[in-house]
Amino acid sequence: MELLIDYNSQLFIDRWKVVAENNDGCSSGPLKYLVKVFGNRNYACHCVEHDFWYTWGHIYGVSRKQADQWLREGIEASGHSKIAWAVYWGVRVGGSGSYE
Repeated sequence: MELLIDYNSQLFIDRWKVVAENNDGCSSGPLKYLVKVFGNRNYACHCVEHDFWYTWGHIYGVSRKQADQWLREGIEASGHSKIAWAVYWGVRVGGSGSYE
């Protein structure tokens, strides 16, 4: 399924700003301990995106599973494949109550 999202719409931008301004970048839940151990958070932008999709995904047709996959893929692309899989399974198992 191809998503047709207007990333330039003012509504999308306003929603993105609210999520981004209230986000601490990958420090909630068990991930905060991985950050302490591994230190490098060059993947924090993917956590902000993930939080956005957990908040607004239902409006844009992005499922929880898709948001979780994109998070894993983003963290992997940042050079952290082991953390990516740990985070992926963490959000799959523990994130169902957070997806709106």
